[in-house]
Order: sequence, then structure tokens, then C-alpha cells
Amino acid sequence: MPSAPDRPADPARSGGGDGRRSPSRRDWIWSIVAFLIAAGVIAAVGIYFFGPDGTEETTATWAVESCAGPDPTAADTYRPLTCDDADATVTVLEIQDAVSVGQAHCPSGTDVIFQKDGNAGGDTQAVCARNLSDDHPGDPGMGGGQLLIGDCVDKDGREVACSSDGAREVTGLTVAGGKCPAGTKDELELGFDAQRSYETICLGG
Repeated sequence: MPSAPDRPADPARSGGGDGRRSPSRRDWIWSIVAFLIAAGVIAAVGIYFFGPDGTEETTATWAVESCAGPDPTAADTYRPLTCDDADATVTVLEIQDAVSVGQAHCPSGTDVIFQKDGNAGGDTQAVCARNLSDDHPGDPGMGGGQLLIGDCVDKDGREVACSSDGAREVTGLTVAGGKCPAGTKDELELGFDAQRSYETICLGG
């Protein structure tokens, strides 16, 4: 009997005519995992070189009703801060053109007066500020802040709390040629001083 013709090889058994194996489910899973890992590495490198530098930018500026706090880089100076900053200690009441803090005419309730830093005005602007705490030496008669009518001074013209022994109430503050108001009992002549906005303190009882 004639022999049966040779049967062609089964591609499924032999791995295909070109000898390559079809990718399995496991191969696809590992491909996806490798892709995700590569994408994560690329993203991390991009953030490191081109992302935020980790320095929090402040939006605080010098303005009325803004806040400020001591500048740790320079003694007796302040820097603008947001009012929710833990380092903020005062709120700004007014910003005035003044060659010195003594020449400023701050409103009642001013606890602290300081010259603005080098930003937009520098030393020619004074800042009138009020403490964020409950301590307000600038309130009338409390002995601090800027000397105003209703405050008190000692015999040398230094501001003191009105509850202090020997304190005299201020009825007016004048410059040369100015007259003290009615009710003034004494006048304390101090003379001209560029660091002060008055030359005479008018005193009541």
C-alpha cells in the first residue's frame, strides 16, 4: 500500500513558521508594569529639575490692614507678612512719608512705628502699626506708642502711663509760634529736633 503523505507541521505546536512564540498574558502584564515604572521615573526627574523649588512664596506686601513681623535678618526692622503667618506681630494702620519715625503723625492706637524696609519707598516712609496681641501701649494714656494729646509725660517730657506718679496730661503739641489750647496750665519747651514732630508740649493738670 502506498504510504500516507507527510502531514504539515502544526504551527500551534511548533511555535509558528518563523520560530517565534506568541506573547502570553504574563508578557503583557510585565510590559505594562515596566511602562508605569518608566513613566514614574520620568515624572520624578521632571519635578526635581523643573518643578517647585520647595520655597514658599509669600504674597505679603506693604499696605494698610496688612501685617508684618520682625525681620530675622536685621535688627529693629520689620518685613511684610500675611496675617495668618505665625511670625506676624502687628497690623498696619497707616504708611506715611516721613524722614524719621518721630516725624510721622500716626493715628491713636498706634503701638509701634518703624521705617519701611528698602521696598518701594525705603527709609522715607514710616509705618504706623498696632499689635496683634492684646498688649496695646499705644492706647491713650498707656505710656507707649507715639505721644498724642490725651497721653501723659513726666517732668522731662518722656511719655509715661497716666497712672504713674507725677504724670502730666498732654493737652497739645505745637511747633515754633504755635499756641497751646485752652485749659493748658504749663508748657514744656523742648526745642527743635529732627526726630520729633513738635517743639512744645502743652500740659494740663
